[in-house]
Amino acid sequence: MSKRNGRDNDSHTRLPLGICLGILFGVAVGMLTHNIVLWLPLGVLFGVCLGVIYDSRNKPHDDSGDDRDS
Repeated sequence: MSKRNGRDNDSHTRLPLGICLGILFGVAVGMLTHNIVLWLPLGVLFGVCLGVIYDSRNKPHDDSGDDRDS
């Protein structure tokens, strides 16, 4: 709602944060198991999923019913 630097804050998503956390998780588990080739893409996958889920929970839902045919 508030604007900073002339931009709207609603356009920011949590997807990049999720991807970064997934990369960190994937590298950490990959180093522990000596299999970074497997765990790095899995970490990115988990990070994307968590970023999308977290982003969708923080956005307000429009329940006005404008899409009904009545």
